[in-house]
Amino acid sequence: MRATIIFILSTSFLFCQEVKEIEIDSIIKGDLSLVNSNKNSPLLILTQGSGPTNRNGNQGMMISNHSKLLTDSLKNRGINSFRYDKRTIHYINRKNIPNNIKFNDFVLDLVNVIRYFKKHGFTNIHLIGHSQGSLVSLKAAEIEPVNSVISIAGTSRTIDLVLTEQITAQYPSLKSALKKSFKELRENDTILKVNPFLKSVFTPQNQKFISSWAKVDPAEVLKKLDETSILVIQGTKDLQIPVEDAKKIDSIAKNSKLVEIKNMNHVFRIIEGNRSENLASYSNPKQAISSEMVKAISSFVRQ
Repeated sequence: MRATIIFILSTSFLFCQEVKEIEIDSIIKGDLSLVNSNKNSPLLILTQGSGPTNRNGNQGMMISNHSKLLTDSLKNRGINSFRYDKRTIHYINRKNIPNNIKFNDFVLDLVNVIRYFKKHGFTNIHLIGHSQGSLVSLKAAEIEPVNSVISIAGTSRTIDLVLTEQITAQYPSLKSALKKSFKELRENDTILKVNPFLKSVFTPQNQKFISSWAKVDPAEVLKKLDETSILVIQGTKDLQIPVEDAKKIDSIAKNSKLVEIKNMNHVFRIIEGNRSENLASYSNPKQAISSEMVKAISSFVRQ
């Protein structure tokens, strides 16, 4: 049992000095770290990257804890935060994963989170979107205005282009098959005959989701957020998203700041060595995250 110290304010909302689980609705739950009881102080809402990712940033047996380490670091700087399980975690726990999940479901989940905290009087809300969560956060901010969006390892391109680049970097011979598959997805929302080497990517459950995701162009979303402050953070040793994407986001956004962090990888760790060290950090929950990133976020939301 985690020890908490509870204060009851006139609004009847509960504040805790450590961590309290909050149930947004029947599907979305997460951890609220509230170290400052002033509702005008920044509240940062963290949305995870792709895959069945829980509130700590973990997927199945891959325990990284990068999201938990980020909000813990913000807590140590006196900054409130909320991080939550993606809806896929709810379905996995129920052992019943529907095949009709769409990208917009993730967007509406975040919109509901924002509205929940606004309903409880929070007036200084900032979104942190990691990887896929970057686009989710940008799209949610288009629907429900917030003070700022912090994009970490976000892409400026549609996901079909990103996945094609990522996969062909390791398997160049699949480029033609990938382009054909994405073309079929765009036109029909399904692929009748999946290339045997791409079945893990285009599973029946994934096809409609990827199709809905590929239809959302980050560049077009950014153009609509002309009044939203955006902090763009990118590590130079990210194996999944190149620095060029961050530079493109920064160039499109009308009110943005770009922070490149030398040697930071996709899960916020500083990597001095090779690819093997980089990949090993994805399953090392004890490895510290970038202090430069934490400082950049803290400064940005307090400016």
